[in-house]
Amino acid sequence: MSLLIWKKCLTQLQNELSPTEFSMWIRPLKAKLKNNILELYAPNKFVLDWVKDKYLKVLYQLLNNFSKSNSPILNFKITPKNVTITLKKKNK
Repeated sequence: MSLLIWKKCLTQLQNELSPTEFSMWIRPLKAKLKNNILELYAPNKFVLDWVKDKYLKVLYQLLNNFSKSNSPILNFKITPKNVTITLKKKNK
């Protein structure tokens, strides 16, 4: 499984949410997928709590819809200060 599943979720959320809502709450999230665990990093605790409260159910639904087999486990974290998360592209 690759981060393509998260990109599909982002596209779907962008189509369903208002531009302001998407930009404020979803766009700041950074994703990392390893061992079938999708870690979503929020810039701060407020955003993390808001996303978990308002979007957790829909995120799980989207992950289930876009998964070919078992959907990844969702894990939320706060991005540590002075850390940049970079996403590696896999060669096909």
